[in-house]
Amino acid sequence: MTIKNILLILILVCFMNLIVFILNNSKNQIKFHKFRVNKLRLDDKKPGQLGAPVFLINDDEKNLSDLMIKEYSYNTVVSDKISLDRSLPDTRPKECLEKKYSSNLPAVSVIIVFHDEYLSFLLRTIHSVINRTPVELLKEVILVDDCSTKGNTDKENLDWHILTTFPYKNIRILRLQERHGLMKARMVGVLNSTSDIVVVMDAHMEVNTNWLPPLIEPIIEDFATITEPVIDYIDWNTLEYRSVKKGTRGGFNWQLCFLNYERKIKPGELQSDDYPTPVILGAIAAFNKEYFWKLGGYDPGLKIWGGEQYELSFKAWMCGGKVIRIPCSRVGHNYKGSGFHPYVSNNSFVQPNMKRIVEVWFDEFKYVYYTKSNAKDIDAGYLLPQIELRQKLGCKSFKWYLDTVFPEFLTRFPIDFTQYEFYGSIQSMAFPEYCIDDLGALKNKPIGLYQCHFQDSQFFFQTNKSEIRLWRDSMCLDTNILEPMNNTYIIRLFSCHHRGGNQYFAYDSVNFIQSNESNEIEFEEKIDWVNHTFIEIEKARIGLGELGTPVLLDTDEEKNLSLLMIKEYSYNTVVSDKISLDRSLRDTRAKECHDKKYSSKLPAVSVIIVFHDEYLSFLLRTLHSVINRTPVELLKEVILVDDCSKKGNTDKDNLDWHILTTFPYKNIRILRLQERHGLMKARMVGVLNSTSDIVVVMDAHIEVNTNWLPPLIEPIIDDPSTINEPVVDFIEWDTLELTSATPARGGFNWGLIYQEYTRKMKPGELESDNFPTPVILGAIAAFNKEYFWKLGGYDPGLKIWGGEQYDLSFKAWMCGGKVLRVPCSRVGHNFKGSGFHPYTSNSSFNEPNMKRIVDVWFDNFKDVYYSKSNAKDIDAGYLIPQIELRQKLGCKGFKWYLDNIFPDFFQRYPTDMTGFKYFGPIQSMANKNYCIDTLSANNNEPIGLYTCHFGETQFFLQTDENAIRTKADEYCFDVVSNPSEDTKKLISIYYCHHSGGNQFYKYDEMTQQIKNPSYGCIQSNFTEPAAPEMFLAACDDTLIEQKWMWNSKRIMNMLENELNE
Repeated sequence: MTIKNILLILILVCFMNLIVFILNNSKNQIKFHKFRVNKLRLDDKKPGQLGAPVFLINDDEKNLSDLMIKEYSYNTVVSDKISLDRSLPDTRPKECLEKKYSSNLPAVSVIIVFHDEYLSFLLRTIHSVINRTPVELLKEVILVDDCSTKGNTDKENLDWHILTTFPYKNIRILRLQERHGLMKARMVGVLNSTSDIVVVMDAHMEVNTNWLPPLIEPIIEDFATITEPVIDYIDWNTLEYRSVKKGTRGGFNWQLCFLNYERKIKPGELQSDDYPTPVILGAIAAFNKEYFWKLGGYDPGLKIWGGEQYELSFKAWMCGGKVIRIPCSRVGHNYKGSGFHPYVSNNSFVQPNMKRIVEVWFDEFKYVYYTKSNAKDIDAGYLLPQIELRQKLGCKSFKWYLDTVFPEFLTRFPIDFTQYEFYGSIQSMAFPEYCIDDLGALKNKPIGLYQCHFQDSQFFFQTNKSEIRLWRDSMCLDTNILEPMNNTYIIRLFSCHHRGGNQYFAYDSVNFIQSNESNEIEFEEKIDWVNHTFIEIEKARIGLGELGTPVLLDTDEEKNLSLLMIKEYSYNTVVSDKISLDRSLRDTRAKECHDKKYSSKLPAVSVIIVFHDEYLSFLLRTLHSVINRTPVELLKEVILVDDCSKKGNTDKDNLDWHILTTFPYKNIRILRLQERHGLMKARMVGVLNSTSDIVVVMDAHIEVNTNWLPPLIEPIIDDPSTINEPVVDFIEWDTLELTSATPARGGFNWGLIYQEYTRKMKPGELESDNFPTPVILGAIAAFNKEYFWKLGGYDPGLKIWGGEQYDLSFKAWMCGGKVLRVPCSRVGHNFKGSGFHPYTSNSSFNEPNMKRIVDVWFDNFKDVYYSKSNAKDIDAGYLIPQIELRQKLGCKGFKWYLDNIFPDFFQRYPTDMTGFKYFGPIQSMANKNYCIDTLSANNNEPIGLYTCHFGETQFFLQTDENAIRTKADEYCFDVVSNPSEDTKKLISIYYCHHSGGNQFYKYDEMTQQIKNPSYGCIQSNFTEPAAPEMFLAACDDTLIEQKWMWNSKRIMNMLENELNE
């Protein structure tokens, strides 16, 4: 072929291309569809094609997925099984398939911010953008790594994949060296973009067919437009792609919680037509870059995550622009399940973010927001630049926005109720003191009746759609048709859907309803505070651990994991995670308590819970029990004080997120201390920050029981110089079984080790009556805040943990107050097993703490304490302020305390032995050279015989309770655990429990035998002189081996004479 022919062919090709170009551009609108993409992907044999769900069958995969869901809050195992290029169903309205868009659309920059995102989710987002975006419309993809620390999105994985899979695509990765948060990271992306139009999106999305042209065309027509697609739902567990059938508009309630509102289609309007939305969802948005910066970008004062969708939407609408939702642009978004959230909602930044928006944009309506949140006193940062920006842009008012852009908002969330025929409290005519109350219920949870108090939880109104709605929330009365009980239906709260059905409630005005203005009730002096409806609901609960029943692990895997976690936390976290945070408890109160009534004018209290490295589910169960079982009008606030935790999943991403999403309307605050203060000082931080007159301090592993609070605080109203504590039941550390405790008094021994003493009932006294206790246990206490500070609070010289219960109890009793135990108030406490203790008893701080108490309060008795401890030479710190406080308060002496408050102390722990019939060494009559000896045994270890030396290990006392006790400490004779029938029953020492049984040993002076009614008499055996034995055998008063000499001073004098000879 000649050169001339070649040139002719080239000219012809160029000419033909020119004709094609002219023909294409002569059309104003073209189709951008790439139908071939989905057809090609159908050949892929991997699961999940066309957005179908993927279910795991293999147990190993299920177990792995459960672990990864906790880590990432979506199913990464399923994600890894699905192709990164999977096909999706076309979820657009049919009219969209034939729509054409401008042939002059510009190429855009797509910005994807990620932080600790799982790799395959991020890659599927990128692949979907590349695959379903016309090549001529995609100028670049900018990935902004907001300082990730996990998720395999590092250079070796993400960068390599992009380099090898998309070598010719303009994909850039910007890696931030410190955490910026979603909004600032997006702005970094916008600053680095090179297109006029920008699309910002989350990192766990899949864009659908022809998503981009309809999204950006409105921006070309009006650059002051922000657009967003209709967002379909990708299931976090199966990754099923589900269509949002009807278009909705984005909105919110007075708490700024995002809600969807029904789209109202005008006559002649099509489903495929674009329509205005009051706010965007925030997962994805498109805008003109110049307009974005004109609006000031995102408010740079917004931190991490939360509120950016409202801020950008309010700016656009109120400052001359508009926000449009595009039905012909569809994308799928993975709404994460429970677990890790990289941009988790957290009080420390979300509430300040929301407050910034309210302060800048809500004008005179901000007061409504504050009535429904705890944000009024939160620091929202420096707002002047945002206020000046609003003035500079000449923005309209929030009332204009509500009237013009969002007119149905005040219909759904009114502040003026005169337009409604029925509103206010709904009072029972059968029981006039009761009103319908939300009972603090969450979504889909039952509501019921409660004493009328006419506050927010009892304020309802009848909507024009025949719904009965709770004013303070977007919840309506609903019937749960899935759970009929006794041929009735549970009334619950559920999101108002405005479609009748289960939410249709027609009020018959023949029977009247009284509004707050017209309804006055005279309360009786005493009322029943018990929520009986809630009790019945609890009784019907079914599940692991309900009613406080034990939970036993079945699989070896769970048992092995539990052993590891017990070493870490000293209780069974595996069992805890299996039990509901709202589990029911059986009522352990005395029967008389059920009918008791308490003052109707009890004040609301502050509950303070201190925690340090507490396991999350234990702490949350404590919190849930307080919220669930406390009358709403008696709980002013819950203050959680984090004493500088390093572990336990109680960080902001877990604890704060749970509280914000589970109790959004409760006054729960978290104070996070930046250095370790110890239990006592941390509690005092909580008391200092409390706003109630009465405070309850409690441990972080407690479950309060039915009606726990009214009986606990009423005595403080009667006498502010009273410190109260409930009867503390036992929650077993391994199975979490709730065991009822017998009401007893708190006490101690000379070593200041806490012990329980039998309650002594006076004639005519009932089990339900309050009674004085020498000391509190310390796990929980209620007091008047002013009186607490009058006593000096806790001694600030006490460190970490230990002794605070003695310090507070001695102060109260000896300085004019009193300490009561309240049997009608019951709580369960987890007494930890072996392992990690966040406030563990440790000689480095525990003994100095005890010495401080002894030196300040024990007076002349301190020498007895020193004789039983090694604390005499320990430095207890500077004591002058505590001694001066005692003098200032005019406190009585320790002898007065023992004589009047704790008179049975000397009976159990005498300093004068003459009051005991039998004391001293117990000598064998079979071989008088041998005496019973503890052999320095520890708790629950056997004791035996040893050559008589009359020292402390051979000195025993016969108590009034028929126990034989060591002199040196609180151990008593017992029986070695689980003796079998074919082995000798050995004698052990065990902590004295003063309940008889295995510790019942009575010396019979006539037969010289020591008898146990269950196992016989103590017998010696000297068959092997070098290894004498001692055990329990059937009583036989003829056997010399069962005879013992134990007759106090006479025996001791005789043994001393023999020794001298």
